[in-house]
Amino acid sequence: PDTPLGTLGESGMSRLARSLSTMINDPSLVPGIAQTGVLSVGGIEIQNGSYDAAWHHDGLAGKRKGHAGDFFLIAYFGETTWQDEWGGQYEYARRNLSQNWPVEQFTPSSEVRRIAPAERTVMIGWNQNPRLIHRAAPLLVPKDRITIIASLNFHSR
Repeated sequence: PDTPLGTLGESGMSRLARSLSTMINDPSLVPGIAQTGVLSVGGIEIQNGSYDAAWHHDGLAGKRKGHAGDFFLIAYFGETTWQDEWGGQYEYARRNLSQNWPVEQFTPSSEVRRIAPAERTVMIGWNQNPRLIHRAAPLLVPKDRITIIASLNFHSR
């Protein structure tokens, strides 16, 4: 649960990136995207488990390779339903910024909200707002929490 699940190889990653690009640029899924620009897929990671339990903001140079895109995409493929007592939720909150915000602790200053990593759940989030922090809560029981994480870059028209 603390390391990436594996790699698809160069050909598999290329096919996955093309599939994700087709999906995220489809105007039926993301209305209005065609008028504003195009999203491209950067790095992709496949995980099983709850990889990172610390609060962070990916836009600050990226904690891991490929995570500092303009946006991120997270797709879950594990359990069909998710029980809160299992842990492993995607948690997000707001933090206050002071003069030293780039080096301060990432501590929530708002209510922490959670999204269960149930199968077929897909999120796209904005990486460039340093007030928005997130983490993957630790898994409390051994469950499949299979995740594809991709960094997305925005190219305006």
